[in-house]
Amino acid sequence: MHFEDKYQKLFDYLLNRVIIVENIDVATEMLKIKKLKYRIVTLDGDLVIPGGTISGGSMKPKKTNILSRKRRIFELDNIIDSLRTRIIGLEAETEKLEKVNSNSARRDRRINAYY
Repeated sequence: MHFEDKYQKLFDYLLNRVIIVENIDVATEMLKIKKLKYRIVTLDGDLVIPGGTISGGSMKPKKTNILSRKRRIFELDNIIDSLRTRIIGLEAETEKLEKVNSNSARRDRRINAYY
Protein backbone atom coordinates (compact mmCIF):
# COMPACT_ATOMS: atom_id res chain seq x y z
CA MET A 1 0.00 0.00 0.00
CA HIS A 2 1.10 3.50 -0.69
CA PHE A 3 0.13 6.45 1.49
CA GLU A 4 1.56 9.67 2.85
CA ASP A 5 4.01 9.37 5.73
CA LYS A 6 1.74 11.40 8.01
CA TYR A 7 -0.74 8.47 7.96
CA GLN A 8 1.84 5.88 9.03
CA LYS A 9 0.65 5.65 12.66
CA LEU A 10 -2.97 5.37 11.55
CA PHE A 11 -2.19 2.51 9.14
CA ASP A 12 0.00 0.79 11.73
CA TYR A 13 -2.87 0.96 14.21
CA LEU A 14 -5.63 -0.11 11.82
CA LEU A 15 -3.70 -2.85 10.07
CA ASN A 16 -1.82 -4.23 13.06
CA ARG A 17 -2.23 -8.02 13.08
CA VAL A 18 -4.36 -8.03 9.91
CA ILE A 19 -3.87 -10.31 6.92
CA ILE A 20 -5.67 -9.46 3.69
CA VAL A 21 -6.62 -12.44 1.51
CA GLU A 22 -8.47 -12.91 -1.76
CA ASN A 23 -11.64 -14.67 -0.54
CA ILE A 24 -13.38 -16.48 2.30
CA ASP A 25 -12.08 -19.86 1.11
CA VAL A 26 -8.48 -18.72 1.63
CA ALA A 27 -9.45 -17.21 4.98
CA THR A 28 -11.02 -20.44 6.22
CA GLU A 29 -7.94 -22.39 5.14
CA MET A 30 -5.83 -20.00 7.20
CA LEU A 31 -8.01 -20.72 10.23
CA LYS A 32 -6.50 -24.20 10.25
CA ILE A 33 -3.16 -22.70 11.27
CA LYS A 34 -2.84 -23.25 15.00
CA LYS A 35 -2.25 -20.23 17.21
CA LEU A 36 -3.03 -17.74 14.42
CA LYS A 37 -3.31 -14.37 16.16
CA TYR A 38 -4.14 -12.22 13.17
CA ARG A 39 -7.47 -10.95 11.92
CA ILE A 40 -8.10 -11.98 8.34
CA VAL A 41 -9.97 -9.69 5.97
CA THR A 42 -11.09 -10.76 2.50
CA LEU A 43 -11.29 -8.48 -0.51
CA ASP A 44 -15.08 -8.95 -0.26
CA GLY A 45 -15.00 -7.49 3.25
CA ASP A 46 -15.50 -10.65 5.30
CA LEU A 47 -13.71 -10.48 8.64
CA VAL A 48 -12.35 -13.63 10.26
CA ILE A 49 -11.21 -13.23 13.84
CA PRO A 50 -8.83 -15.66 15.59
CA GLY A 51 -10.95 -18.44 17.03
CA GLY A 52 -13.08 -18.70 13.90
CA THR A 53 -15.62 -15.89 14.21
CA ILE A 54 -16.70 -14.68 10.78
CA SER A 55 -18.62 -11.46 10.23
CA GLY A 56 -19.64 -8.86 7.70
CA GLY A 57 -18.65 -8.72 4.11
CA SER A 58 -20.42 -7.82 0.97
CA MET A 59 -21.76 -10.05 -1.71
CA LYS A 60 -21.02 -9.59 -5.37
CA PRO A 61 -23.89 -10.45 -7.72
CA LYS A 62 -24.34 -14.19 -8.36
CA LYS A 63 -21.64 -15.00 -5.79
CA THR A 64 -22.43 -16.52 -2.44
CA ASN A 65 -20.20 -16.43 0.58
CA ILE A 66 -20.30 -18.49 3.74
CA LEU A 67 -22.30 -15.89 5.67
CA SER A 68 -25.04 -15.66 3.04
CA ARG A 69 -25.27 -19.46 2.91
CA LYS A 70 -25.55 -19.66 6.71
CA ARG A 71 -28.15 -16.89 6.71
CA ARG A 72 -30.16 -18.71 4.00
CA ILE A 73 -29.95 -22.00 5.94
CA PHE A 74 -31.20 -20.17 9.05
CA GLU A 75 -34.09 -18.66 7.06
CA LEU A 76 -35.01 -22.04 5.57
CA ASP A 77 -34.87 -23.69 9.01
CA ASN A 78 -37.32 -21.07 10.26
CA ILE A 79 -39.62 -21.70 7.30
CA ILE A 80 -39.45 -25.45 7.94
CA ASP A 81 -40.28 -24.95 11.63
CA SER A 82 -43.20 -22.70 10.68
CA LEU A 83 -44.51 -25.25 8.18
CA ARG A 84 -44.20 -28.08 10.72
CA THR A 85 -46.20 -26.04 13.22
CA ARG A 86 -48.81 -25.34 10.55
CA ILE A 87 -48.99 -29.04 9.63
CA ILE A 88 -49.55 -29.97 13.29
CA GLY A 89 -52.34 -27.40 13.49
CA LEU A 90 -53.92 -28.64 10.27
CA GLU A 91 -53.73 -32.25 11.43
CA ALA A 92 -55.45 -31.28 14.69
CA GLU A 93 -58.13 -29.38 12.75
CA THR A 94 -58.61 -32.36 10.41
CA GLU A 95 -59.02 -34.71 13.38
CA LYS A 96 -61.55 -32.34 14.93
CA LEU A 97 -63.54 -32.11 11.68
CA GLU A 98 -63.47 -35.90 11.28
CA LYS A 99 -64.99 -36.25 14.76
CA VAL A 100 -67.68 -33.70 13.92
CA ASN A 101 -68.39 -35.55 10.65
CA SER A 102 -68.55 -38.89 12.47
CA ASN A 103 -70.95 -37.47 15.09
CA SER A 104 -73.12 -35.98 12.34
CA ALA A 105 -73.21 -39.30 10.51
CA ARG A 106 -74.30 -41.08 13.73
CA ARG A 107 -77.05 -38.52 14.31
CA ASP A 108 -78.22 -38.91 10.71
CA ARG A 109 -78.42 -42.72 11.14
CA ARG A 110 -80.43 -42.34 14.37
CA ILE A 111 -82.79 -39.86 12.78
CA ASN A 112 -83.26 -42.07 9.72
CA ALA A 113 -83.82 -45.10 11.94
CA TYR A 114 -86.45 -43.24 13.92
CA TYR A 115 -88.45 -42.20 10.84
